[in-house]
Amino acid sequence: MSQIPKANRTPDEPVKNLLPRLSTRREYFDYLDHWTVGTVDDLRAHMTNRALVKAYLLETSRSNGARDAIAALRSALQDVSQVDDTLYRLSWSGEGTEWALVEVEDQRYPVLYTALDSREAGRRVDHILNTSPLLDRAWFAAPMFQRLWKVVIEAFPEHRFSQIVFEHESLFEAFADDPNLASGDDDDQEDVQDTQDRIEVERRRARMQITERIGKLAKALSRMRPEYEPLESIVRLRIPAPRRGGHDVYFDGRFTNRSDSMTSLRQTVGMVTNIYRHTTEAAEEASWPKSSDVTTTRGPISLGAPLLVKFSERLEQATFERWIAALKRKNNRFRLWGNPIELSKGKVHLYAVDAHLWQPIDLEITRDHLYAMLPSGTCGNTIHRLVTNIQRFVDPKLETYIGDQSYEAFIANAPVNQTSGESTSG
Repeated sequence: MSQIPKANRTPDEPVKNLLPRLSTRREYFDYLDHWTVGTVDDLRAHMTNRALVKAYLLETSRSNGARDAIAALRSALQDVSQVDDTLYRLSWSGEGTEWALVEVEDQRYPVLYTALDSREAGRRVDHILNTSPLLDRAWFAAPMFQRLWKVVIEAFPEHRFSQIVFEHESLFEAFADDPNLASGDDDDQEDVQDTQDRIEVERRRARMQITERIGKLAKALSRMRPEYEPLESIVRLRIPAPRRGGHDVYFDGRFTNRSDSMTSLRQTVGMVTNIYRHTTEAAEEASWPKSSDVTTTRGPISLGAPLLVKFSERLEQATFERWIAALKRKNNRFRLWGNPIELSKGKVHLYAVDAHLWQPIDLEITRDHLYAMLPSGTCGNTIHRLVTNIQRFVDPKLETYIGDQSYEAFIANAPVNQTSGESTSG
């Protein structure tokens, strides 16, 4: 059974905030409620001073024609034990207790809950995703956050507080004589930190965090966004809880509970999952090839709607070349890997493989736009990941379409209220 690499923590260092062995769903979520408010004395020896519960929305891929979230987790070398019909414990061999709970109300979208500190929890989730090609994280592009921000405005009074984080780094645009940039070798650095002993690379980089009353923030953003493009790239949003605090929603499917209620966190996760589920299914329905009345001498033609991502400005040739070079590497941020075929100066075709789910996708990339065709059965999550990362690292202000319908429309048409049943698409 796989262990967390020793380099990630001190040998024999105790892991804080592991879960005890409890019997029922209610006991577990009551326990996590106590951790959230930090009032249970007998927990303090085993948890950090502020044990915030995190949730991770994952997505499973089909295996042998069906999805099985628990089998996918076991393929990632996790010990899984059942609490009830939809709740499971997750443990690492040798720890003697559980580090997370997994709720499986939909086999396509399991939700992992843990109280480990953010760094340790992130390492473990990354380890799971990198171990199993059947699992990926959910990806929330900026239009998804715009939809959630609209929900916040409509559902909460103007005097409540929210928080929005904007982030964009033109990762492939640089003005420095650095040979590594030509091949995109800095592309796998998750958080590049400026240090005194490093020459700073000159490129656009913006990160802004705003905490403000909802009414004031809504008015300010309507004036600010047209003036500064990186404000289009939202990477985190705090959705207020009913009483106090809220829940931070991140671009990579993470949630952090900063309220006094686990129930409220789970409701927020359910609401976001429902929008994401319906958006993904609608995108797949539109983009997958299907039966057509058009016939040729070789038989019927099956065509799907292409994904079109239009850049706000033409990419510089050097920026374009660095980006394309990065796609040759398996560990690039886009998780799409292939050997680009140059069609002309500033235009390539890429028969790519989704490095997480090992599914195919055909790409045409130019300095002005990106076209993508999803073969039937390819997960719509690939679309979300592609749009999310282009907006963060290439161009913050995009126009995105699936066929003749905007990407925003697919998200806007998804219902907010959670519905029962499992995903049938994909």
